[in-house]
Amino acid sequence: ASEEAKMKIKSAENLAENAKLESQKALQQTKQATIESETKVKTAEKRAERAKLESEKVQQEAKQVSEAADHKVTLYESMAETSKLESEKALKKLQMAERRVAQIEEKVRKADSKAKVAQEAQRLAEEEAEQAIQESSKMCIGGFFSKFL
Repeated sequence: ASEEAKMKIKSAENLAENAKLESQKALQQTKQATIESETKVKTAEKRAERAKLESEKVQQEAKQVSEAADHKVTLYESMAETSKLESEKALKKLQMAERRVAQIEEKVRKADSKAKVAQEAQRLAEEEAEQAIQESSKMCIGGFFSKFL
């Protein structure tokens, strides 16, 4: 019986160690996902800023064109339309980046959930180990007193 208790303790210790490793792994994945998410957000912000600067540049050019001759106005309006399309493309890219960030945040939430499950598994394993230790102690004490009876 004592050997069985030792086996239960060892099994519980192994479960606790595995749960600890899973928890650490989930934490590492969460950190990595967070870093990736932050990188994506920064990239999207840089793209948006470049698109904004490009748009401001085109607006300035459009103002200068409107003050020029009529035949130049038509040419620069065409350039402004091209810029508008580029801005729409940049906006679409930003929206795609935001969707990607949302997906990464979902992965982070899932990783957090996995980490909580692993922590709960570790807690249960520790409780099982404690119970096994208590049972082993009771068996040892019972065996000791039975010698005197």
